[in-house]
Amino acid sequence: NPRFRLNGFWNSATTAIPLYYPGEISLIKAEAYARQSTPDLVNGIVELNKVVTKKPANDALGIGADLPTVAPVTAADLLLQIYRNRCIELYLSGMKLEDMRRFGRPTSERKRNLFPYPFRERDSNANTPADPVF
Repeated sequence: NPRFRLNGFWNSATTAIPLYYPGEISLIKAEAYARQSTPDLVNGIVELNKVVTKKPANDALGIGADLPTVAPVTAADLLLQIYRNRCIELYLSGMKLEDMRRFGRPTSERKRNLFPYPFRERDSNANTPADPVF
């Protein structure tokens, strides 16, 4: 028997599986504000704090941190806080690896690396990025 059993939203064959988390939308907006050519820190912090201060009882899926507000000073600080809260809010959703790539996290943080892209994909798609470093 495993010591801990993590089910996420797959508790039974008949329970609904969410397509997106409400907090994810706020984090997407916060990231968009932070990544503009002139970062809009005020609106980015507002969107981030919607997730940070959310109470589980007020969320449709019961996800919430219920923490005090955060006040990052620079766009880099804001992006770091967004990344951390995406890791928490979207735990077990399968988004972590893509988030690590998008936020430029070091490969030493990964628990495993990816295989190279197949030749079939590389030959038919000119936009295929370079293979991951092993």
